[in-house]
Amino acid sequence: QLRREGKRPNVRTYNVALNVLGDRGAGTLWEAVRLLMLMREDEVEANPTTYNSIMKVCEEYNQGMFFFAFMIRSGIRPSTDSFNSVLRLAVDTAEGDAEQARELMAEMERRGGGGNE
Repeated sequence: QLRREGKRPNVRTYNVALNVLGDRGAGTLWEAVRLLMLMREDEVEANPTTYNSIMKVCEEYNQGMFFFAFMIRSGIRPSTDSFNSVLRLAVDTAEGDAEQARELMAEMERRGGGGNE
């Protein structure tokens, strides 16, 4: 809608859309990836909130750990919420296990616990 009106969405706009997709499993992984691609097209920089929302969508699809790693490789410092999301994935899904959760906790401590968004 914004694009049709000649307006450019900002990071907050994209984060709200991603958050809606993550609420109660309303969106699909493809929709989240599509929004991330549109952000790049619009030259909008993602932030921890962006990836936290994508990880929320991914919980059902067991891809959250991939996006956490992608966030780090992109140079974005994970927030406390980011670490909480991947810890939940490590413990509650088929993606991870208790050992992985311990490693994530150690990484979180090394990084100073992340920052809150």
